Amino acid sequence: MVVSQFYILSPRGDTIINRDFRGDVSKGSGEMFFRNVKLHKGGDAPPLFYLNGIHFTYLKNNSLYFVFTSLFNSSPSYILELLYRVVKIVKDFCGHISEEVIRANFILIYEIVDEIIDYGYIQNSNTESIRHLVHNEISATSDVCLGGVSSVGTSSSGGSITAGGVATAVGNTVGNSITSISKSTKKLANLSNLSTFSMKNSNTLPSNASQKPIQLNEKKNEIFLDIVEKINLILNFKGEIIYSYVDGVIQVKSYLQGNPYIKIALNEDLYIKNLHSDNTNNVIIDDCNFNHLVNLSQFERDKILSLYQPDGECILMNYRINNNFKAPFRIYASVTYGPNHTVELCIRVRLDIPAQYTCTNVFVNCNLCKHITNVHLDLSSASDLFSAQYIANEHRLLWTIKKFKGESEHSIRSKITLSPGYTFCKRDFGPIYMLFEIPMFNLSKLRIKYLRIIENYKSSNTHRWVRYITQSSSYVYRLH
Repeated sequence: MVVSQFYILSPRGDTIINRDFRGDVSKGSGEMFFRNVKLHKGGDAPPLFYLNGIHFTYLKNNSLYFVFTSLFNSSPSYILELLYRVVKIVKDFCGHISEEVIRANFILIYEIVDEIIDYGYIQNSNTESIRHLVHNEISATSDVCLGGVSSVGTSSSGGSITAGGVATAVGNTVGNSITSISKSTKKLANLSNLSTFSMKNSNTLPSNASQKPIQLNEKKNEIFLDIVEKINLILNFKGEIIYSYVDGVIQVKSYLQGNPYIKIALNEDLYIKNLHSDNTNNVIIDDCNFNHLVNLSQFERDKILSLYQPDGECILMNYRINNNFKAPFRIYASVTYGPNHTVELCIRVRLDIPAQYTCTNVFVNCNLCKHITNVHLDLSSASDLFSAQYIANEHRLLWTIKKFKGESEHSIRSKITLSPGYTFCKRDFGPIYMLFEIPMFNLSKLRIKYLRIIENYKSSNTHRWVRYITQSSSYVYRLH
């Protein structure tokens, strides 16, 4: 496989990074790529496409475009994996990917790219190997400094509050969970397609738990561990689940000195697929796969993930759960046609998790018909925590709940005036989509019993951070 060019483009199409390895592709390929992606019909452009004799491969991360060009028809999976590795290494060094960070560290990024690829051929794609070859220092920006998680001087056995949010510090045993809330706010992307929801910024820190670059933490002895679960679920008009599964991931970001051996103990009652007992209290997952560094024999025997942890970000385990969980949100909705071309839409949402958990920045979105002259919204609770709006150009209702406590419910009533010539049809309303994130809670009941670091030397300043996050990937309620 031969790469001709590497680009990083801004959301506006500006070229931030441009490395031409071979000189065999025209200089205007970046503009050609951006025009094709923006004007692509039928949704997003595919990650690989062929245009004017050039093979383009791209990944989108935080609204930035990472692009490879080539004159050769290479293996799609191979070139996508290489591009993913480049993005991951840049993130490991810079701590966070954003336009500000890329512009502030363009010299460092050029050096990283030159270590990965030489004259279009891959040389190295491992963070640990490259870090000793890169000599430029990271330029800290507000994105890196404000978003990072930092310790306040606790030892390995104590808990602490962090700068960017709140996490759980653990010693040999994971202690009490504390909700994590960052200063960033959620933004909804354009939902004109309404097939999925997407977020610009999460209400907690990113899923790797830390945005700190590896170069700024060589004197720190820290490890961040996340269990992230994403829900895909469809409810019918009766509120019954007709389709559901959870995609889970255990991922770690390490700043440990000397790459020590680590052991992460999971629930002893964890069972995979049909190998479980009849006890319904067991934690059951339907499918899973592991990082190649994990000792599989010890996991089979003791349910322990053990490995020599490399520097940077690493996914230890992916898993999937089908149907064997309770939906966190219950939705009830009705559409009633009234006199004078009016429709009453009522939506009630209940959070069925223990009261100690709080879901922040919940977005409830409902498609409405296109023939509307006026919408009056009435919230069940008058507070700054609740807001609702009718977005006319997208024909949808957006209801925002900033804080939603467990074992509670909220409702909204909408009085909609229809156009005089329109004949009411219930199928023109719905479905309802939800976007949410619940910190320090997971549906699978998968737990970290302990996180042990087997070091060659004694260190009293090792910090361990563990988080649980539940997110909506696709949470849909059908009105009919």
